[in-house]
Amino acid sequence: MPSANRVSVVPPRVPAAPMVTIGLVSVPFTLNRPLCTVVLVEKLPVPDSVLHWHASPRSAVGFLIHAAGLTRDELGERVNLTMPGVCCTVGEQIAALKRVAGDKVAARIRRAPDELVARIVAGWPRRFEPKRALALGFTVEKSFDDIIRAHIADELGGRIAN
Repeated sequence: MPSANRVSVVPPRVPAAPMVTIGLVSVPFTLNRPLCTVVLVEKLPVPDSVLHWHASPRSAVGFLIHAAGLTRDELGERVNLTMPGVCCTVGEQIAALKRVAGDKVAARIRRAPDELVARIVAGWPRRFEPKRALALGFTVEKSFDDIIRAHIADELGGRIAN
């Protein structure tokens, strides 16, 4: 029987694909820096219509901390959970980036369609029903704007470099 205290992380099979939309938040902020040690995505390989499920790294850490405090009895027989998230399209992510960080930051996104990445991403699940996780008290941001604000606060010291 699996342990309720074990967390498994499964690495992606294609390194570029998982970074497709993560980079929409981090890369536009880092492209103008003289030194950037990690660049997730420099170019956007998928169309604006692509839909994904998101949570900030802050929420992911919160998931782990909250899970550590749950008892086996609270989890029940099924110890695996689908975590809550924010579902939005790439276009909605870009609109949120414009609202929160401004047009100048969002203008740094470069489109570079890639059929292979688009086919991979097309097979990913899009919407989830995290009823059990929510009932157990897991929380997540309310919007993609909130995810961007968390990135600015946690990764950029609360400042946007225009």
